[in-house]
This record gives sequence, structure tokens and C-alpha cells, in this order.
Amino acid sequence: TLTIWHTELDPEANKALREIGSQFSATHPGVSVEIQAIAWGDLNQRLQAAIVAGNVPDLVPLQPYMTASLVRKDMLEPLD
Repeated sequence: TLTIWHTELDPEANKALREIGSQFSATHPGVSVEIQAIAWGDLNQRLQAAIVAGNVPDLVPLQPYMTASLVRKDMLEPLD
């Protein structure tokens, strides 16, 4: 399962993102895509809780201060 968090709360944008996830799954057999919308204001707290629980998403947008903190902790993975 590819877990993706995003901060787009518009219903039409969420629909489009779910469709993209479905298309990705269709072209990558055995890979399911879980897409979850999270408000920017809740993202840092949710991400910190996910880190503590050891259940972080595969992709997530980050604010610069979040990125800097995760780099210092060596917690980011390259996309390539």
C-alpha cells in the first residue's frame, strides 16, 4: 500500500486525486493507493503522532520547518 497524505480539502480536487490513485493502482498490479486529506493546521501534529507510532505515510507535503526538522533527524527518504 502506498500511503499518501495531502492538504487539498476541495472535494473536486480530492476526487481527482482518488482517480489518479486508482489509475496508478491499475497500472501497477499489487500496489494499492491510500489517499488521505489532512488540513495544513493538523498536519504537523498528525505527522509527529505517525512518527511516534512508526506508521508514517509514504508521501506527504511538508512545510519548510517540518522538512528541516526531519532532515536533522535523518528521517527523509529520497524519491528516486
